[in-house]
Amino acid sequence: MTDDKNKTEIRKLEVILEDTWKYFEVDPPEKYSAHRKVREVGGIFCEEILNRWHKKPIGQVIHYTSIENLMSILGYADKNSAGKNTNEKMISKGKEDEKETGKGYLRLYDTVHFNDPDEGNFFVRNLPDKYNWLRREAEEITRERQECAYVASFILPREDKDMSDNLVFWREYGKQGEGCSLLLSASGSSFRKVVYGSDSVKQTLKTLDPFLEMLSCFVDRFVKHDRTRHLGKEIARAVWESLEKVRYLYKSSAYEYEEECRFITTSSEIDQQKISFVEYTDRSYIDIRHYYNHPTLEIPRLLATDSVITLGPCVPYRENIQHCLEVLLERAELTYTEVRCSGIRYRKS
Repeated sequence: MTDDKNKTEIRKLEVILEDTWKYFEVDPPEKYSAHRKVREVGGIFCEEILNRWHKKPIGQVIHYTSIENLMSILGYADKNSAGKNTNEKMISKGKEDEKETGKGYLRLYDTVHFNDPDEGNFFVRNLPDKYNWLRREAEEITRERQECAYVASFILPREDKDMSDNLVFWREYGKQGEGCSLLLSASGSSFRKVVYGSDSVKQTLKTLDPFLEMLSCFVDRFVKHDRTRHLGKEIARAVWESLEKVRYLYKSSAYEYEEECRFITTSSEIDQQKISFVEYTDRSYIDIRHYYNHPTLEIPRLLATDSVITLGPCVPYRENIQHCLEVLLERAELTYTEVRCSGIRYRKS
């Protein structure tokens, strides 16, 4: 049934593009009609990719963060204290930013300012040459930094090892053992599993090929003429916009050990009035990030009955921090969440 629906939508789009080609001295409404339809059909294929190759995690996920962030989320920090005891300075808070004790959120950070410049690019780099038209436009959009998604990263639990108290993750994501890990409830359709290696892109293209191959024919025709060249670029841009949520779920096989899943939403899906801006003050350059608080990542939703907060092996005064967290959880009526200390022996370099 899904394949039949996809074929129908492709045919509808094909008719629109044929009409656009036929009257290539188009008025703006016609042009944007084609653009919207490309995004609409691309979104349908995107949803199929998510459901087929990025199954939702069942049960729980793990998130590593700093003690300061956790305290702030739980409401320990004073409303006006941002920047005094941490390396971040609040520039502008979005509407409904966290304020009440225990009513905070895990933040979704924008991908434009990710530390890793390769984020989101692995997918496009592994597209076959026949889709060079899409690769070129994707690279231009990346340079312009016009589109972005908002992402929070998590680790999937394993039965054979404790991923919430793991030496590798303490080193890489747990502030060199001075942070904490959160074992959280995973609910919501936006939790998606990351897949690894170039073969994963090839598998995905089996779903995407009918859509991209049809568009390739039109792009080739459009770009050969001055008056329609801009339409070829618009098609490529619309496709890339529709894949915004998918491309951050592909990474090199070198990262496969992470067994990562992500919560992703796009800039077009959120209320721009609720975006907050923060400047990190411990850098040798100006580093401004923006983030969004999604209702699904509100702390009371995430800290379920069997949730666990693990303090890293190098957290100073761990017993005091543990007691402080237990008090904060009690105030927030989250007493069913366990707070414990890491059992790993860790030597800092």
